[in-house]
Amino acid sequence: YPARDERNVPRDTSILITFADTIRKESILDNTNGVRRDSILIRRSAPSQTGDYGVVTATGVLSNDGKTFKIMPAALLGEPDQKLLYTVALTTEITKESGAPLFTQTEGGYSWEFEVSGRIDTVPPTVENYLPLANSRNPINALIQVTFSEPVDPFTVTPAHFSVLTGEEEKRVPVEGTWSVGNGYRTVTFFSNVSCGTNQCGSAVFCLPLDSGVTTRMKAAALKAAQSARDNPNKAAFPYGGIVDTSGNSLDGGGLNGAARNGKSDGAEVDDFFWNFSTAKEKETTPPTVLSVLPGRDAQGVDLTAPVTATFSKFMDISSLNNASIGFSKESNAWIASQHLFSERRTRALIHHEPFQTDMIYTPVIRSGVTDIYQNCYNPCNGPGVQQSLLPQ
Repeated sequence: YPARDERNVPRDTSILITFADTIRKESILDNTNGVRRDSILIRRSAPSQTGDYGVVTATGVLSNDGKTFKIMPAALLGEPDQKLLYTVALTTEITKESGAPLFTQTEGGYSWEFEVSGRIDTVPPTVENYLPLANSRNPINALIQVTFSEPVDPFTVTPAHFSVLTGEEEKRVPVEGTWSVGNGYRTVTFFSNVSCGTNQCGSAVFCLPLDSGVTTRMKAAALKAAQSARDNPNKAAFPYGGIVDTSGNSLDGGGLNGAARNGKSDGAEVDDFFWNFSTAKEKETTPPTVLSVLPGRDAQGVDLTAPVTATFSKFMDISSLNNASIGFSKESNAWIASQHLFSERRTRALIHHEPFQTDMIYTPVIRSGVTDIYQNCYNPCNGPGVQQSLLPQ
């Protein structure tokens, strides 16, 4: 984040990168936690009238698993009330924890561009949707998933800021588990630590306590004391004590089911978000299928820039709809965004991509790493246009 070609990015944003491999910290940060420019170069895409590219000085922090990197520019990006393009370039100086280079000399690195809006972000993040639904009864292998109105700081997604509790009102106990962040840093998914079998592809499935009431709570952060009337009233105090967006605005949670959300951050506890649901005793084990794709099979005259979409038969685990499980059969820069279609109880994946070349054949691919909200894996043979004889018996 910001995503490739994203527009109207606020000046005060952090830059987030999630790698497929564990990264050696020393290859991207110096001994003062400054971002090494020979490894990650951030600058304007075009020079100013004086020829200055405005190379960005920044500090950074690497996640405990060595895969997610947060870059914090020392000064606001861009200029007030102007739209400027910025480029982030990752170079061959970045190395994996093993010491091997992340990129080969042939690959030469990776870069992308986004547009800075000329404004700062004063709008707090909110909860856009969540699963399981409030007051619903669910199979024990249901995942807990929350999607926010905008990307959130993944370093604030911690057990201290997200809690899952079960049991009677006066005797609630925490459910141990892990949270993952996906869907462009907008969606957070909770997996319990209790293994309860495997899915159709042999991957472990994790279950919530059976026949229980469950409460999920997300904490808002305490607010930073304003120094003047011009200060952003939604800015969280650092270090963050709750969920914030990539500009440091605290969550506008609105309490139970978000009912008291009011468009501003009211601070810790007051603006927490929480909801209740319950579990049954059984699992849901029906695998998902692809109901429709766009463009359709063998389509011609396709829009060169429109995203490719796939609509699934069920609610999906959005965190599984990523570059490792969805993309194109040939090398192509693609990035995945997804949305739940609540009126249809389905999920749609959108594969964004660089402009297609004319008169070229492209083959989108959906792999078995894709799973539904109950952790059942997608069978790659099951989609529109597939011969019935190829389906699993």
